[in-house]
Amino acid sequence: MEIPIAELKRGDIIAFKGRGVCFTMLSALISALVPEWRKREWKPWHLAVAYRQSTTLRNYWILIEALAGGVQEKNHSIKELQENARVYRYLSDAPSTKAISDFKQIYLGFRYDAGAYLGTMITYFLAKLHLWHGRVIDKQHTCWETASAFARYMHKPFQDNWEYPVIWKIIKKLEETK
Repeated sequence: MEIPIAELKRGDIIAFKGRGVCFTMLSALISALVPEWRKREWKPWHLAVAYRQSTTLRNYWILIEALAGGVQEKNHSIKELQENARVYRYLSDAPSTKAISDFKQIYLGFRYDAGAYLGTMITYFLAKLHLWHGRVIDKQHTCWETASAFARYMHKPFQDNWEYPVIWKIIKKLEETK
C-alpha cells in the first residue's frame, strides 16, 4: 500500500522512479515480455528499505540499499524522496530495531550484482517457455534482491524462494497490500 512520505517508518519499502540508460533498455525489454509493465505510467526501478531517521542530518532518512558499491546504508533527504520516490507499507507493523539491525548486519557489504539483471531476464524468458525455472542465490545483490531478502527476513516474502525477485511483481505486491 502506498503511503505519504511524511508517514515513512522503519521497514517501509521505497521505490525510486526509473531513469538512465540501463533503466531505459531493461524497461523496454520488460515491456516486451510483461504487458502489465508496458501499461504502467510510473515505472519504478530502484528499491530500498527504510532503516531509520538520521540523527545527524535533519529531514533525512537512512536507507538500506544495493548500489554500485554493494549493499550499504545511504542518507536520503525527504525532499529527494518526495521528488523521486514512492513509499510502500508492506509490513503490518514496523520491525523492531533489533530485527532490522540484524538484517542489516547480515546483508551490509554484499557486493552489487550487475549481471543479475540480464540473468533475471534470461531466466524469466526461459521460464515462460517452460525450459528452466530457478535462480542463483549468492552474496551479491541487486536492489530488488535486497528488498526481497528483507521481506523474506521479516517472514513476508514477495515471491517463492526459487523465483528471481523482479520489479514488476514486487511493485504489484506492494500496491496490492492493504
